[in-house]
Amino acid sequence: MSADLFQDQRIVTGRDGRVMHPNSLGNLNPIEPGRSGNPGGRTRGPNVSSAIERLLALDPGEEFQPANNAEAIAWETIKQARRGKKAPTERVLNRTEGGVRQRLRVEADRGPDEMEMIRSMAEAAMSTGLNREQAISSILESYRELLEEAIPVEPLLLESGGV
Repeated sequence: MSADLFQDQRIVTGRDGRVMHPNSLGNLNPIEPGRSGNPGGRTRGPNVSSAIERLLALDPGEEFQPANNAEAIAWETIKQARRGKKAPTERVLNRTEGGVRQRLRVEADRGPDEMEMIRSMAEAAMSTGLNREQAISSILESYRELLEEAIPVEPLLLESGGV
């Protein structure tokens, strides 16, 4: 786009050097603090979980023709689960009923240094304007990153030989 297109109008140049029409700036609306610029989020296409739920509502003998890849994957998974295959059955149950929650409690001595470090992290997070829940989330994410570095990628086997 050349500058002569805007003969009698002021030319605005973007940070990257592009020429913009001055009226384009009028279309920009600042986003209010605390609000999302994309409240609906990215539109999502069909997903396997919702396809599994729809297909489970069908009668067992009813014919079905998948309309997309998610439905094709869901259909194959359900057919294998109906044949008694363990992994597809678990997949269907996990996606519709939710996985079985497993907890691992690690007991460790917390010394005064560790508690001081946690308090310091909490104060630092809160001083940035985060609310309590955001501060906790931020601290947990920091710990998660440290744990991911410390724990090897290979699954840890329990002494009993199982996972």
